[in-house]
Amino acid sequence: MPAYAGIKRSSGAYSAPKYCMKRNRLLIWLVPLVAAVCPARLFAWNSLGHEIVAEIAWRQLDPKIQQSAVETLRRHPRFDNDFASKMEDAGSDKETQDRWIFQHAATWPDQIRKNKEYDRPSWHYIDLPIFLDQGERVDLGKLPVNILADYPTKLPIDKYNILQAMAHCRAALKSKAGPEVKAVALCWLLHLVGDIHQPLHCTGLVSVDRFPKGDKGGNEIPLKRGKNLHSLWDGLLGSDSKMSSVAKAANELLDKSKFGVQWESATNETDPRKWAEESHQICESAVYDPVILEAVRNTVAGEKIEPIELPLSYYTNAGETARKRVLAAGLRLAALLNSVGP
Repeated sequence: MPAYAGIKRSSGAYSAPKYCMKRNRLLIWLVPLVAAVCPARLFAWNSLGHEIVAEIAWRQLDPKIQQSAVETLRRHPRFDNDFASKMEDAGSDKETQDRWIFQHAATWPDQIRKNKEYDRPSWHYIDLPIFLDQGERVDLGKLPVNILADYPTKLPIDKYNILQAMAHCRAALKSKAGPEVKAVALCWLLHLVGDIHQPLHCTGLVSVDRFPKGDKGGNEIPLKRGKNLHSLWDGLLGSDSKMSSVAKAANELLDKSKFGVQWESATNETDPRKWAEESHQICESAVYDPVILEAVRNTVAGEKIEPIELPLSYYTNAGETARKRVLAAGLRLAALLNSVGP
């Protein structure tokens, strides 16, 4: 199978305007606290982030698509255990419950970790490489990771990366598969569109001596403020996932007077391979700060990397970037579901 050809290695800067001073202060101190308790590789954003993506998408969906999606999700094979039993936040009216079900579905693939029947760890990411040093591109040769975009593929289903998994889920939704199969596929698709917009779910830092298979999307980069680089980015949107908090965040992001540029750029790009490319380019230009790269270079092979102190401006810019990525994910998810049809 041919290697993935849709990813470019751009080094262009990613611009992220600053928050107001009040938000700066809050973000600087809140982010490390949230990140310190975030789980590792499987999570992109946290529950709040995925629910915001789903809420933004929900508001853009054709009403027929909304109802079709919820009817499908209500026939999920684990609906009673994983949905109905947790619906206390949704109240009693059907409209609110439908919205809650759609939001919760976007978090379901993170809720069923280690479930042998449904968990697919490799589906959450693709490790497009950033090389610690340019000379290592030659030394490493062919990377021992799956960075293909081919689908259908001869790979077993549990070895798919995020691009292959998304194609698989879209195919299932368009097929004549039963409602239970489609419900599982829909949960995964809601989730993976969020995942692919988290930059560290599309990137691995590669080094011959230290990370020959990549740094697990930043999980092996320890920070002084937060557990590691990956968990920092997962927690950038906060942790309060009540429906009221989700609605408040969505209202702000859907304000075109503030985020109109992101609306246009998001809706004009429909290819998931390009979404992965965007995330990867953000990692190159903004996520892997020179401070991080220098700390890794200065650590002797075989020794632990000391927790890295990032500049305070990093947290501010990272928070703004995360908000833009979540908005893009929600808008693109809506367009994708509207194209699949009821």
